Amino acid sequence: MYDRSYARVNCQLRNVHYENDIHYTLQLCKWLLKPIGVWPLVNNRASKLEQLVSTVLMTTCFSSLLFIVLPSFHHIFFVEKSTHIKVKLLGPVGFCFSSTIKYCCLGLKGPFFERCIQHVRKDWKMVHDPNYRTIMLKYATVSRKLITVCAAFLYSGGMSYQTVMQFLSKDRRGKNYTYRPLAYPSPDSILDTQSSPTYEIVFFLHCFAAIIMYSVTTVAYSLAAIFVTHICGQIQIQIARLQDLANSSLNRQIGVNSYKIEWYNLPAKNAYDLILLISISQYPPRLTAGKIIDLSLDTFSSVSSKNVVSLSELTANSNGLISFSKYDVEDVPGPLHNLFNYLDQI
Repeated sequence: MYDRSYARVNCQLRNVHYENDIHYTLQLCKWLLKPIGVWPLVNNRASKLEQLVSTVLMTTCFSSLLFIVLPSFHHIFFVEKSTHIKVKLLGPVGFCFSSTIKYCCLGLKGPFFERCIQHVRKDWKMVHDPNYRTIMLKYATVSRKLITVCAAFLYSGGMSYQTVMQFLSKDRRGKNYTYRPLAYPSPDSILDTQSSPTYEIVFFLHCFAAIIMYSVTTVAYSLAAIFVTHICGQIQIQIARLQDLANSSLNRQIGVNSYKIEWYNLPAKNAYDLILLISISQYPPRLTAGKIIDLSLDTFSSVSSKNVVSLSELTANSNGLISFSKYDVEDVPGPLHNLFNYLDQI
C-alpha cells in the first residue's frame, strides 16, 4: 500500500487560523502525551531538551509499571494458593499488563503516529473554505468531548479503586492487628509493606503507576478519537464538494470538455488518465421501455414505419368496404348504411 506521507505535497498555508485550529485539535492529546514522555516521539518539532526529558519520563513510567506487574505475576503464579483470589487479581493485574504493552507500542510506533499527525496538520493547513473549516471544527469538538468523557470515567473509576475501595474493605486479622490492604500484591519477601513508612511509599507508588496506566489508556482512546473524527470530517468535506459539483454548472462542462479535448496531442502520461473516460463515453446510457425495447431514434423509426404500413392496409380495406357498400347498400341495415355513407364521403 502506498503511503502518501512520503510524497511531496505542496501544502502551502491557506488557513489563516491554522495555529489556533491545530492547537484546538491536539491540545488534550498533547496534555496526556507530555506527562508520560511520548509527545516528543510523535512531534518532529521537539527540541533536544524535550527529548532528554522524554527519555527520563519514559524510564520512570516504565519502571513504575514493572513495579506492579512483576510482583503481581510472581504472587499469582508462585505464592497465592487460593484460586478465588487468583481470579480476583487477574482483572487489575491484567489491566496493568495491557497498559504496559500499550505504553511500549506508543514508544515503538512513535514515527507511525507522527505521520498520522502530519496528515492532520497538512489538512488543517490546506483548508481555505470557511464552510469546510466549520466542518473540521465540528468534528474536532466531537473528538474533544470523547476524550473528556473517556478521561473522566477512567480517572474517576480507576482512582476510586486505587484509594477508596482499599479502605472500605479492611481485613482485620486478630484483635490487636489490622491488615492494611493494597490494590496490587507487593513483594512481602523483600519489603514489610504493613509497617510505616513502607506501606505509605508502596501505596504512593501504586497510585502513581495507576495514573500512568489510566493516562496510557486515555492516550490510546484520544488518538483513535482524533484520527477517526478527522477522517469523518474529511469525508464530509468530500461529500460537500461533490454536491457543489453536481449542483453547479461545472458538471455540464465536463461532458463538453471531455468531447472536445485533443487527447492525441497530450503526453502519454497525461493521456492515460483519460482512458477510463473515453471508454465509458463509448457506451452511452440506454433508456428502455419495460426493459423490452430501447427508446432510441432507430426504434422510433422502425415503429413509425410499421404504423405507416398498417395505416396503408387499413386504408385499402376501407376502400374495398366503401366499394362494397355502393353495390349492396340496400341490403345493409340502417346504422351500417349511415356508416358506409360517411366513409364514402371521406
